[in-house]
Amino acid sequence: MMNTIVGISPYIGLAIPAIAIALFYYRYTLNYPKPNTITNFRTGPKCLKVIEGSYHPDGRKNNLSEHEARALENETIKRVFGIRNAFTTTDKDEAKRFVQGVARLMKLTDTGWDRLRCVLYRTGWDTVNMLLATGDGRVNLASVTQVLALQSSLCVFFHMTGEVDDERLLDLAAIIHKTWVDMKIEEPNGKEPVKDFKDNHDFQTALSAVFPGRDILDPRSNPLNLILPSFETVWRVALRLFMELHRRDNQEETSTLISFAQKPTDAQFKTESYENKISAKFLVKEALRLYPPSRRIRRAYRFSNTNSPITCFADVEACQTDTKTWGEDAMQFKPERWKKAGVVQDLSFLAFGGRPFLCPASQDFGLRVIGLITGVLLDVFRDGWVLELDDVEERRGLKAGERLSNERDAYGGVFLAIS
Repeated sequence: MMNTIVGISPYIGLAIPAIAIALFYYRYTLNYPKPNTITNFRTGPKCLKVIEGSYHPDGRKNNLSEHEARALENETIKRVFGIRNAFTTTDKDEAKRFVQGVARLMKLTDTGWDRLRCVLYRTGWDTVNMLLATGDGRVNLASVTQVLALQSSLCVFFHMTGEVDDERLLDLAAIIHKTWVDMKIEEPNGKEPVKDFKDNHDFQTALSAVFPGRDILDPRSNPLNLILPSFETVWRVALRLFMELHRRDNQEETSTLISFAQKPTDAQFKTESYENKISAKFLVKEALRLYPPSRRIRRAYRFSNTNSPITCFADVEACQTDTKTWGEDAMQFKPERWKKAGVVQDLSFLAFGGRPFLCPASQDFGLRVIGLITGVLLDVFRDGWVLELDDVEERRGLKAGERLSNERDAYGGVFLAIS
């Protein structure tokens, strides 16, 4: 027995270092993601680190530039919508020029805001009347909201204040949304990939009907460069804010947004009216917190020891509904929370992204547009309208007071009918 132990002791001596190396490698691979894997981050500081893109939250430097890290994850958007803008280019100077141009267009004077108000009210009433005349006596809420969001983009970015009839706006808004939803659905289960924009003739026809004479096949001059970032952001938040206020049936909150829609000044937006002291800004900001339009922000990372990039997610939705930051009522619509929000909450509010890619609409423009559209909807559907939901589960959740779905394809079957 003793001879046997002595005989194997050299092997034990060799095994111990091997085990130590294996354990070290195991711990290393646990801590660092493998190539082609997806890592999800849910806290404010780590999400901001992902959005910035230069360093992984674990401290490793990204060998891709900030703009490469973003553009690589937006290749599908670039292909499906035929665009080239700050979201898809790897050229830092080109991205900077694009953002500066957008920021200039967003600097509306009081006269500009009043012009937008007039355009949206007219568009809202015209669209409602058109849908009533061609449908079953009900008005699809998503369709009206999409048309208002699209019209706001045309007015602000292209100075188009009514040159396009509402049916063409409706068609373009619908195909943009459908393409976006289809793009987000993965391809298995026999579903065909979404067409490239250059091959999507239905999309081209709808876009050309609104922009005749424009070279829409040139990625740099494609109007979708300016339309996409605002349209998909604005309409889904406005729809959910409308539904939240409709079911809460709080006349003070409803009146606050209608008052802003009728007089869309900066002062009116921030006025804390009535006994509840809730401003239009608080209402919109809470909708953006609870229903962020970009639920997750992706960045690509490539490291020295890997050949293939990995994808990291900044989970904006999780960050903005974390009970540690927002309290036990984080999943509830509570606009009053913004009266006492502090630095921690501000750092965890990522609806407009983060530096160096902070959306230029973050300087109140985006908030005010959402508030204006929602206020117009509330005013147009103020008296004598009943909210109807075709989907049984969506109807149950709305009545139960649950958080609304934030899926892109939710609430397509929400209608308003004259009672």
